[in-house]
Amino acid sequence: MIETRLAKPEEAEAIVNWMTEQDPASLHLMGESTLTLAAENGELRGAMPISMTFLISSMPMNPRNRHRDTVVSLVKLLEGAVKLAKGVGIKELYFVATTEEIEKQANHFGFYKIPYPIYRRRL
Repeated sequence: MIETRLAKPEEAEAIVNWMTEQDPASLHLMGESTLTLAAENGELRGAMPISMTFLISSMPMNPRNRHRDTVVSLVKLLEGAVKLAKGVGIKELYFVATTEEIEKQANHFGFYKIPYPIYRRRL
C-alpha cells in the first residue's frame, strides 16, 4: 500500500536532488511543506512541495475615483494584503494581470512576472 504524508527531514536531500535534475527552475519556489508519496516499505517515490500564498485576482476601483484616489487605494489595499499575509505566515503574493496596463501597474507595485504558467483547480 502506498501512503501520502509530509516529508521527513532526512528526505530533503533526495527531494532537492530530484528537483535539481528534473525541474531546477522550481527550486526557488519550494514550499514550506512537502507532501511525499512513499511506498509500503518506506521508499520515497515522489514529492510535491507546497506553499501557501495569497492570489490577488482583481482590484476593482470606483470608476468615479480621481487618479490620485485610485493610486492611494491601490497602495492601501496592497499594504493590507501584505499585512494580512504576514499575519498568517504567508510569504508570497501572486497577482493575475489580464491586461498590459494591469501588468505595468503590478510591476510598479513590486510584483514581477514569473516565467511559469499558472494553473488552477477549483475544489
